Amino acid sequence: MSLGPREAREAREAREAREAREARATGPAAPGPRDRPPPLVALGRVREERAGAGLVADALLRTSGRPWCPDIF
Repeated sequence: MSLGPREAREAREAREAREAREARATGPAAPGPRDRPPPLVALGRVREERAGAGLVADALLRTSGRPWCPDIF
């Protein structure tokens, strides 16, 4: 059965609300690195609209190279 846009949105919102309730009920298992916001979120460069989006953005935009800018062009 295919859901229309409205039904899909309602199902997504219900799932997100359920997950938020479950997260509040269980609480954090132990403090650790997941309790800190990702660097891009902490710096204000990314605004999370979904839980975990900052972690994804941080992973996608991470690079092993150091920033470099020559003095002359």
